[in-house]
Amino acid sequence: MSGKSAKEWIQKFNSVGLKDMHPMQRNALMELVTTAVNLAAEVEDQEILRDVEEQVDELVKLFGGLGVRVEQDVTFH
Repeated sequence: MSGKSAKEWIQKFNSVGLKDMHPMQRNALMELVTTAVNLAAEVEDQEILRDVEEQVDELVKLFGGLGVRVEQDVTFH
């Protein structure tokens, strides 16, 4: 850590946002979010889907994104 204390490093780097990430890191994070939502939707339990939506929404916001909203298509064929 080049002689700096952990506190000094933390103060220097308060947070990392999506704009600070390498494109591959952003893509990996968004793929994880997409996969989590898709898996929750496959379970067909609305409570699980809402929980996952809330969790990924907070995760994306923590990294400076606008958040996530899940919409389901209920079209019957």
